[in-house]
Amino acid sequence: MENLLVQVGPIYLVPSMGLLQGLAEQQRRYPYLPDINKILQDLRQLNQGSGVPALLKVDNQGITHLTLYCSSSYAVGLYLLENNDGYSLHYLKALQLQDYEALAEGALWLKVQSWLLCTDVRMILPLSTACWPQITEAWQQLEERKVTARHQQLTAHAPVQLSPEQESFLNRMDVLLTLLQQFASTHKLPAGLSDAQLLRARQSVARLREESAPNAHLLNLLVHHSYLPYQPAKVNSVEALTEEQLELVRRVINVPDLLLVQAVSETSKVRALSECLREAVQRQQRVLFMARNPQILDSVLERLPEAIQIVRVGTEKKVSARVQSHLLTNQASSMQRSLLQRTSALQQQLAPFAHELTQVDQKLTDLHASIAQMREKEHALQSVQELVLQLTHKLVDPLQAHLSGLVTMQKTLWDRLNKRKATLARWTQRKSWLDSRSQLPGMGLLFLQLAQSQGHKLAQMEQLVQAEQAVYASNLEAYNQAQQDLQTILPANETYREYQKRIHDLQSENEALKKQALEQVRALNASLGDLTPSIPPLAPVSAEKLQTYADWYSEKRRLFARRAQLLFDWRADLTAHSELLDPELLRYADVVALSLQESTSLTGSEELEFDLALIEDAESMTLPDLLFFLAHSRRIVLSGQTASPVPDKEVYDWLATLPQHERVRLGLQDDADVRTMQELLQSTPYALLLAAQPDSAHLLHL
Repeated sequence: MENLLVQVGPIYLVPSMGLLQGLAEQQRRYPYLPDINKILQDLRQLNQGSGVPALLKVDNQGITHLTLYCSSSYAVGLYLLENNDGYSLHYLKALQLQDYEALAEGALWLKVQSWLLCTDVRMILPLSTACWPQITEAWQQLEERKVTARHQQLTAHAPVQLSPEQESFLNRMDVLLTLLQQFASTHKLPAGLSDAQLLRARQSVARLREESAPNAHLLNLLVHHSYLPYQPAKVNSVEALTEEQLELVRRVINVPDLLLVQAVSETSKVRALSECLREAVQRQQRVLFMARNPQILDSVLERLPEAIQIVRVGTEKKVSARVQSHLLTNQASSMQRSLLQRTSALQQQLAPFAHELTQVDQKLTDLHASIAQMREKEHALQSVQELVLQLTHKLVDPLQAHLSGLVTMQKTLWDRLNKRKATLARWTQRKSWLDSRSQLPGMGLLFLQLAQSQGHKLAQMEQLVQAEQAVYASNLEAYNQAQQDLQTILPANETYREYQKRIHDLQSENEALKKQALEQVRALNASLGDLTPSIPPLAPVSAEKLQTYADWYSEKRRLFARRAQLLFDWRADLTAHSELLDPELLRYADVVALSLQESTSLTGSEELEFDLALIEDAESMTLPDLLFFLAHSRRIVLSGQTASPVPDKEVYDWLATLPQHERVRLGLQDDADVRTMQELLQSTPYALLLAAQPDSAHLLHL
């Protein structure tokens, strides 16, 4: 896992309106989700430690944003504000399995000078910065590190051709397993062996041959007795441990391949082994812990802190009371109850798509029928409205043209009448002025004559004005009549009235269909419950929008029907078989503990990998067990009291009496091959490794 620490200045957070509006609904579905103040509190608490885990993600609109993992149960999404001075607290979500997997690949760890919450962007201080360039640059560096790490990992696991000695060793293991299986077909297998162990051993040999084991050097060590040099780890002194026991912890933590331990006192081993497990887990190492004696196994586990995730494989009657809660079966049952309880509400929500699909499909069919009828009504209504428009043009257009002519004439008459009235006013004013000067001596007679002439002109103009007013009034009356005709011509037309009645009937029928369709939509929405947060908009209601809704619901129906089938089948399997959870519990446990006799109980063991396999009472370990540790562990610690052989007399005698043709059929070409198999049957792996005399760094006496 690649992580990168980023130290930045203060960061302002502004909750978005969408988050505030949807928070109550989210908390109803996930009661453990926090409020805004608790989010800020969690961020500040993480900031006091190693920092806040963060990932950069791209949403569906292609916008890059920041996701902060504030606890083991939820995350928040931050979007950069427009002024680049802070972040919008955009969403809050419950964590899913894929979130943990994304974090496992690597994350930024933000150490922020201070997390500040604002209710409005205007509260952010001027010249503040969101440190976005610094964060994105760090993310780019992290991505480059991930690529490099993946390349190194691929290079480290690139297939390497086995040496002839390694290939010969694996071939001997194949022959030995074939012999044991052949023996098991007619006899009882020796103590400590079972058919399941032999099958697992064959899988381990195949894994070693494919070079897919976590540490390929372990096979080389077993074949060539070649150990890697190392320095014991630096471990703080533990008051309850002697210097020898502390040395065991130091070597267990750092040994790169295999460590052999010869111990005498079981009490001293319990204290030392528990400290070995605690130190290994503290250093992010997954441990497989096995012992022949269940009491020693449980005594070691009882000393471990509660924070360590322990899975104890076994049965209740063979496990101490204090370790009962760590039993794989009990943890699987507890997780089974938790998962069934947590998915119960979802099961109820999906029930219509599992048990009522016929009713749901009928409702959807009814909606499609209503939409088809609405389309017919809308088409018919459009056709009638087009006929009304044509009839309106036919009846109204001539009147409109006549009315337009009258309006033009009216304006012309009005303008002409106003001009004549203005002329009449000027002439009247002139006659008054002439009349006022007709009494003047000398010139009065001239002004009198002029006034009389002006009077004749005024009389003529007044007649013209009166005539113009009569024409204007007549035209106005014709205009008003045309307006009245325009208002009454359509209602008076029988065809027009029939069209209007048809339109009214179609609209009424369409409204009834709309109400019917909306009732059907409400019934379909009821089947969705809280499965989807929103539906396509329907207002204003139309056949087209209802069709969009029907298409959307059909897609949701297919999706939720598949989910319902998967969920109901999964819950049924989980209800009947809690052991289905065993592989996940084993995969994510810090320590997997079991006795050597229960080693065949490792569910899905072919997929398991451990950083450390710590085997107590290793003197009783069989060769098939060792093959499993070689194929699934990066490092191995074998602790035993003696190295005395444990002969398998029955298999030994059976092998000695096999006819030659049977030996050849089983892969034994000559007497040397037979003696090799007998030697393997006469010794334990622990004894063979001790006999090879490892260096002092890989052999410890307690």
